[in-house]
Amino acid sequence: MAGNPEFIVGIDLGTTNCAMATIPISESTRKGLRVDNSPIWQAVGVGETRELTLLPSFLYQTGGPELPEGSWNLPWNSEDPPLVGVFAREQGARVPGRLVSSAKSWLVHAGVNREGPILPWGAPIQIPKISPVDASRILLQHLVDTWNWSKKREGQNVRLQDQTIILTIPASFDDMARTLTIKAANSAGLKKVTLIEEPQAAFYCWMMEEGPDLGLLPGEVVVVVDVGGGTTDFTLIEAVEQQGEISLVRRAVGDHLLLGGDNMDMALAKALEPQMAGGSTRLDPVQFQQLAQQCRNAKELLLSGNSPDAVTVTIQGRGRSIVAGTVQARLSKDLVHQVIREGFFPWVRLGEGPSAGNQTGLKEFGLPYVGDAAVSRHLSAFLKNNGIGKNGPDAILFNGGVFQSEVLRARVLEQMNGWFPERKDKPIKVLATSSLDLAVARGAAHFGWIRHAGGRRIGGGIPRSYYVALGDADSNDQTSFLCVLPQKAEEGAEIAISSPVLSLAVGTPVRFQVFSSTARPGDLPGQQVRLNPGQLLALPPIQTLLRGGKRMGVRDVDVTLVSRVTELGTLELACAELGGSNKWVLEFNLRPLDGETLAVAQAETALGAGGVSGFPEETILQAYEAIDSVYQTGGLAKPGELVKTLESLLGATRGDWPLYLCRKLADKFISIADQRRKSSSHLARWLNLTGWCLRPGYGDVRDPIRVGMFWKALHAPLPGGTMRSGESGIDAWIMMRRVAGGLNENLQIALWDRIKMFLMPAKGRSVVKPPVNEVQEMWRCAASLERLDSATKIGMADILVRPLAHGIAQNHVYWCLGRLGGRWPSHGPWNTVVNPAKAEEWIDLLLPHVPESATDSHAWMLALAQLARRTEQRGLDISEGHRKSVMIGLNSAGAPAELLQMVESVVDVGKEQAGNILGDSLPLGLRLEQIGNA
Repeated sequence: MAGNPEFIVGIDLGTTNCAMATIPISESTRKGLRVDNSPIWQAVGVGETRELTLLPSFLYQTGGPELPEGSWNLPWNSEDPPLVGVFAREQGARVPGRLVSSAKSWLVHAGVNREGPILPWGAPIQIPKISPVDASRILLQHLVDTWNWSKKREGQNVRLQDQTIILTIPASFDDMARTLTIKAANSAGLKKVTLIEEPQAAFYCWMMEEGPDLGLLPGEVVVVVDVGGGTTDFTLIEAVEQQGEISLVRRAVGDHLLLGGDNMDMALAKALEPQMAGGSTRLDPVQFQQLAQQCRNAKELLLSGNSPDAVTVTIQGRGRSIVAGTVQARLSKDLVHQVIREGFFPWVRLGEGPSAGNQTGLKEFGLPYVGDAAVSRHLSAFLKNNGIGKNGPDAILFNGGVFQSEVLRARVLEQMNGWFPERKDKPIKVLATSSLDLAVARGAAHFGWIRHAGGRRIGGGIPRSYYVALGDADSNDQTSFLCVLPQKAEEGAEIAISSPVLSLAVGTPVRFQVFSSTARPGDLPGQQVRLNPGQLLALPPIQTLLRGGKRMGVRDVDVTLVSRVTELGTLELACAELGGSNKWVLEFNLRPLDGETLAVAQAETALGAGGVSGFPEETILQAYEAIDSVYQTGGLAKPGELVKTLESLLGATRGDWPLYLCRKLADKFISIADQRRKSSSHLARWLNLTGWCLRPGYGDVRDPIRVGMFWKALHAPLPGGTMRSGESGIDAWIMMRRVAGGLNENLQIALWDRIKMFLMPAKGRSVVKPPVNEVQEMWRCAASLERLDSATKIGMADILVRPLAHGIAQNHVYWCLGRLGGRWPSHGPWNTVVNPAKAEEWIDLLLPHVPESATDSHAWMLALAQLARRTEQRGLDISEGHRKSVMIGLNSAGAPAELLQMVESVVDVGKEQAGNILGDSLPLGLRLEQIGNA
C-alpha cells in the first residue's frame, strides 16, 4: 500500500551487474544501522530459478527456436517474461546475436537515438531490438518485481515503488544520461528516486563499515578509482575540519571515460581472433560478440588468486551444425596479464596524459570508447590536473568489478606509490569495503539513510561548471563563454546572474547551446571566459518557444539568466524579465545531437552574433532590398537576374558565400515564402536560392529552428484555406535534397511518404509518373534522408539496383547507392546505417560495371568508397575480402588518393569529397568535423 516509505533501497544499476541493498527504517538507528543485501530471483537455466545477490545486466532477446516456451518463467510471471540475468548472459554466450549488454554505456552515446530500438548493436535485421532506455527499464522492472514478490512471500504488503530509492550512476554521466536514467526508472514505476554517483556511493559504504572514527586527518585526500564494466571514474575526497569535527568535501571528479571491463574483454577477443577466424582475418560481428562474452568469463577466472594456466574458449563457427561448427582457442594467463596489465595499466610517468593512439577495443560494438585505453595514463593526468602535489593522495579506495582482481589492485597501488617517492616512509593507505560487488548498492542505501536521519555527508556540490556560448567567436580555436553555474554549487541553490543583460526574443523559437566542464573550478557565475574545445562537453541544445502573453506577438525582452541545480544534479536554466515578473524556464532538447559540436556554436549562437568580415550589416540589407525588388508586390526586377545582382552586391560568387551569410539570406527567403508563387520563374528562383543558402540543413546553431520555419512555410495553406503538401518539380526536389540533413526524423518520414508513391507505388495503385529527370532528383532526395530506418533504405536500394543486374546503370543510381549504403552517415544516427551484408551485395553488383564517361566514373568510385568506408565498427564494416575487391577496383579505375584512404583507414573526408557526398559544395566556414557522428 502507498504511504510513507518503510524502506530505503539502494540500487546499483551496473554495466555488468545490478544489486540492491535495503534499510528498514523502523528497525534502524544511527547506532544500529541494518543494511540487508536484497536477493534477486532470476532464471539461471532451463526451468531453473535461483535467488542471488547479483543480477547480471544482460537481456536476451528470445524468439528463436533454441529455447522452449516457458523455460525461463519466474515465480511472479509464468508467461515468458523478459529474459535477464544469469541465464540471459549464459544463453547469449552460446547463441550469438541476441544478447543486449552494456545498456548503461549507450545512454551517453550522442551519435545514436538512445530512445530508439538499436540493441543488440550489429545484430541481424530479423532479431528484435530495443532502446538503451528500454533495456535499463527492463532491468529495473525485474528488480521491482523480484522485490515485491519477495516481500509478499514474507507477508509484507509493501511495494518497491513506494519506497525511497537511491539509484547510482557513473560520476561522469552528463545531464542527458542522468535524465534518461530517471526516465527508465519512472517507466519501471519508481517515482521517489534520488541519484548518487557510484564513487561517492562506494565511499559511503566504506564510511558505514569503518564507523564514526574514519581515521582520516584534516587535509588528507582520498582518491576513489572506480573501473567498472563500462566506465572509469576518478573522484577526490578531502577530509577537512569544521567546528572541531572531521567533514568530507569532494574536490574533483574526472571527465567521462567510456573505458572499463568491456574494453578489456574486447582486447582479449582481438588477441584471440586470429586463432578463431581461421583463414579470415576477422570474425563477423556476432561471432566477435560471442568471443568477447567468453573472454569475459575466462578473464575473471584467470585474474583470480588460484587460477589455472589457461582456459579454453569456444564459439560457433560459420557452419550450420552447432557441434561441427564450433571453434576453440586457448586463452592463457600470460596473455591475459600481458593484454590487461600492459595495455590498460602500463607504467607511465606522473602527469603523462592520454594519447590519441592505442585505441584498444575502439568502437567494436559501436560505442565511442576513449582513444587511449590506459587507465593509468588517465589517472596520472587526473591527479596532476587537480593539484595533487609531490606527496600524492593519502589513501585510495578501489571500486568496480575490474578490481576484483588482486593483481590489478596491486598494479595500481604500486604505480601510485612510485609516482610519489616522498611517501616511501608512509605508503598510500588502501581503504577497503567488504564487497566490491555490493559496495555501491550498500553505500547508496547508507546515503539514503543519512538523508533521512542525518549524519556526515560528502559536501562540495556539483563537480562541473556550466556555460553558454556567446556570439563573438573569432578565427582561433577559442570561443567566449558565459559561466551560468559554477562548480561546487549545491543542490537546490538558485543563482541569479545580473550581468550581462541579454535581449531575448519572445513569441518566436529561441535556442541556446550549453556546455559543461570539469576543468574550470574557479569560474564564477556571470564571468565571461575563453575556453578551448578540449575543455568542454556539449550538452543537448536548449530549444523552446517562449510566450509573452496573449496578443503580445513577437518582441524582444531584456532578461537576465537564473540557474539552479536540480535534484538530479543537472542544470536548470531560466530567463527572468528585467524589471518584470515573467520568468521562462528553458528545457533541454533530448533528441540526438546529430553531429552538432562545439564548432556549431563557434559559428553563431542564440545569444546573437555580429556580421562577418567583408559582409557588414549594411551590405546584407542591400541584398535584402534586391530580394524584395523581385518578390514584393510591385517589384519589377526579374528573378532570373537575382543571382547576378546578389553576387555583385556581395562581391562574391554564390559558391564563396560563407555559412553566416548563407543563413542570413536563407532567413530572408523564408520570410518572403508567401510571395514565391508570383510566377513559375519566381518559384524556381526561390526554390534554388533557398535550398542553396540553407544547405546542408545543419551547421549553424539556429538551423533546427530555421528549418522548422522553412518546412512550415512550404506547407502553409493556400489562399482560401486549401492545404498544400509542399512543392514539387525538379527544383523542389533539389532544394529538399540540399536541406535534408536539417529535417528531423518525423519530417524525413513525412517527405518520404510524399515521394514513395511515385518511386515505390503500392500494388494495384496507378500513379502518373513525373518526367524522368524529376524522378532522378526524387531518388537523390530520398537517398539523402539518412534518418529513415535501414529497412526503408534497403527497399529503395533494391529497386535502384535492378537495372545493374542487366548491365544498365545511370549516374543517379551510383550516387544514391553511396548515400543509402554508406558506412559513415553525414547527419543521421549510426543505428540507421544499413547492414554490411546488404552493402556487400550492392558492391558485388557495382564492381563489374565500370562506367566509361568521367562523370559517371567518379560517381561510381565515390559510391564504392562510401559503401566500403572503414569505420572500425565491426557491426558496420564490410568484410576484408570485399574491402580488398573494392581497393582493386578503385585502383584499376584510377581513383583519387582520398577515396582510397577512406577505404583503407578511418579518416575524415576532405571538403571536396564531403561536398560530393552531399551533392553540393559546402558553405565556407562549415566545419568538416560536423559532417558525421564520430
